[in-house]
Amino acid sequence: IAVGDYPKKTGWSSISSVNDVPLIEQTLLNQGFSEGNIQVLINEEATYLGIKEALNKLLERVDADDVVVIHYSGHGQQIFDDEVEEIDGKDEALVPYDAWVRYTHNYKGENHFRDDELGNYITKFRNKLQSNGQLLLLLDSCHSGSSTRGGKARGSKGVFAPEGWKPNSNEEGTGSDMIEDSVEKLSSNHAPFVLISGASANELNYEYKGTGSLSYAFSKAMDKLGSNYSYNQLFAKMQVEMNIIAPKQNPTIEGDKNVKLFKNEYVKQQPYFEVKAIPRADVIK
Repeated sequence: IAVGDYPKKTGWSSISSVNDVPLIEQTLLNQGFSEGNIQVLINEEATYLGIKEALNKLLERVDADDVVVIHYSGHGQQIFDDEVEEIDGKDEALVPYDAWVRYTHNYKGENHFRDDELGNYITKFRNKLQSNGQLLLLLDSCHSGSSTRGGKARGSKGVFAPEGWKPNSNEEGTGSDMIEDSVEKLSSNHAPFVLISGASANELNYEYKGTGSLSYAFSKAMDKLGSNYSYNQLFAKMQVEMNIIAPKQNPTIEGDKNVKLFKNEYVKQQPYFEVKAIPRADVIK
């Protein structure tokens, strides 16, 4: 899911999220994922309802024992808690194509994709995939960001809330805070799940050379692994990359991080040389 060219009326700035798509797509193809099984939502396709429809269709398609990867690049924002369940009074949310940056009399946050709803989908996928499946969620957005070495920020420092709203406390989260207790309940045979996010709940997430810093780090790290790697070891390599390109940003990992990456079916990437020129036959001696 990549949203970069938000409509002007939403108040969101344009970002380079669409550039992340080929990075992630090629990384998955290199690991044996089928091109026909990779669904892409870009810009106007990734409305609130469009994202929900895509997730529902994916839920119908997957079988027990599958490996599912969900990737989001776009703005992220903290939003007032509408169910009074957060300690700090704030939810974290993904920002679809039709979500606005500010609370107004015309828009009250109905198109923000809140952590509560995301948590419900995660539970549904884990129950469907069962214990021999896997779910990996990658969030290349803010509040999933302090500044890095420049680039565009994917989100807003301001909390989406009605005028006069105040948080419950001054405590700052250090994790992503994207995954909360869901209404859906995990079965006893649920799949392991890992969330890797580009920034802590109270941080902005910046781009690097026209791509998302997390997407770039993921694609680079996935080229350098071997067999028998865990998600925690993948994350360690991603941290090395992000310490270089985003030194003040704190990526996070949550979930079953010690399970084997892609069920220990990682495809090691072989070194290769790009062809610069092919000599003509009539000059070969």
